[in-house]
Amino acid sequence: MFKVGECDWMEESLDAVHYRITPDMQQILLSEFSAEEIKAAVFQMGPTKAPRPDGMNALFYQKFWHIVGDDVINAVLEFLNSGNMIPDVNVTLIVLIPKIKSPEKISDFRPISLCNVIYKTISKVLANRLKQILPQLISPTQSAFIPSRLITDNILVAYEALHALHDRKKGKICSLALKLDVSKAYDRVEWAFLKEGFTSLLAKAELEDRLHGVAICRRAPSISHLLFADDLLLFCRANREEGWKGKLLSKAGKEVLIKAVAQSIPTYTMGVFQLPIKLCNELNAMCARFLWGQVGNERKIHWKNWELLSKPKKEGGMVFRDIWSFNLAMLAKQGWRLMQAKDSLFYGCFKAKYFPRCSFLEAVETPNCSFVWRSIMAGQEILKQGCCWRVGNGSTIRVTKDKWIPNHPTNKLIHPPREDEWEWRVVELIDWTTRTWDRNLVETMFHRDDAEAILRIPLSRRYTDDTLFWLHNRKGKYTVKFGYHVARQIWREAQS
Repeated sequence: MFKVGECDWMEESLDAVHYRITPDMQQILLSEFSAEEIKAAVFQMGPTKAPRPDGMNALFYQKFWHIVGDDVINAVLEFLNSGNMIPDVNVTLIVLIPKIKSPEKISDFRPISLCNVIYKTISKVLANRLKQILPQLISPTQSAFIPSRLITDNILVAYEALHALHDRKKGKICSLALKLDVSKAYDRVEWAFLKEGFTSLLAKAELEDRLHGVAICRRAPSISHLLFADDLLLFCRANREEGWKGKLLSKAGKEVLIKAVAQSIPTYTMGVFQLPIKLCNELNAMCARFLWGQVGNERKIHWKNWELLSKPKKEGGMVFRDIWSFNLAMLAKQGWRLMQAKDSLFYGCFKAKYFPRCSFLEAVETPNCSFVWRSIMAGQEILKQGCCWRVGNGSTIRVTKDKWIPNHPTNKLIHPPREDEWEWRVVELIDWTTRTWDRNLVETMFHRDDAEAILRIPLSRRYTDDTLFWLHNRKGKYTVKFGYHVARQIWREAQS
């Protein structure tokens, strides 16, 4: 007979856990909760998500914060400081969301919980505290649920590891890869074990007096099911009938369906692998056929070509994505992370193997490289065109080859210097006694237009590293949206 196991040997198990919480972390976790934290948590929520059991979504609290704000703050602080929670706060609705296009079984759905905004505020305040220290506590191999980390990192590293195993066919040292099925692991957790371990860990970190709220939040809430077996059968039947209803949609409805479904489904794949150009063209063609009402083998007139429809609306288009360009923009994001997230496992793995002595922008493909590396390299040109160096100490920047002169045509030297030294770096143009440009050298070596542009570049009074920034937005950080525009520009230049 199956039964819940006993929580034996808990202390012995926890002795193997390394103590990593520093006094500074304890100070962050033990400091008093403030009204500002609670207000920030409320305004971080999506305003128009599904209403909660009380019928209110976050928009109500955000819109009328000047009326209900004090009551919300008092209720949340009462719980955080004393652990007293009004029973109605922990009422939860369970809703089943389909995981596939035409669900037919209960396993084809995933449950989500709709909690009251007050409860969500409490959990978000606690989560915001933990977010400040989690990156220092969680192993670099855990790439999901941590700010600045992406779950695709593990996909890329795993693919690279399998590629290395496939290539190693000689030698006495063997390697082994195991595929473990951890599906539904959360549902199989023994909560008695989790509670005991959680309490013991808090005691070990001397935090049990303040973070008891986490355990209270986990206590069994009052749960109601919003959908029953019969609202499920109707949903499944409606999904099966969805195909023939598509032809009844208006042009505007088809536009929304293409953008929200057809062009979004391959997004996860396109963030890791480069799709063949033939497949990209076929996906574009399928979207075009659906837009103009073509069903099966019948032919319909396409009144506008797809290239025009992919343009912005101010240019007469409908802003449909070109799959090939969007794929490159997604892959360029991985290249950007190889230039920025240098403490990630993804960076450590690919840096050591493919560009150990240079930056990503200088990296090249190798004959035996993996498919994911070739895919990432496909987006390199977008970064080369859209990035510019911000001068720090100048030791990384090549004078004649790199883009490092902002607000200057092409962000590079327009005219060749009077003398070109091998591997000439910007650091040699700086007078480090005064922390300013060596004006005499700059004016002697460069054309007047270039020299004036160089001398206008501000230099830091501190010895800082050179950094890359993205030219196409104010924050200087790469985004897929602007990377897509650069990819389209590259495509147009290639066609002309």
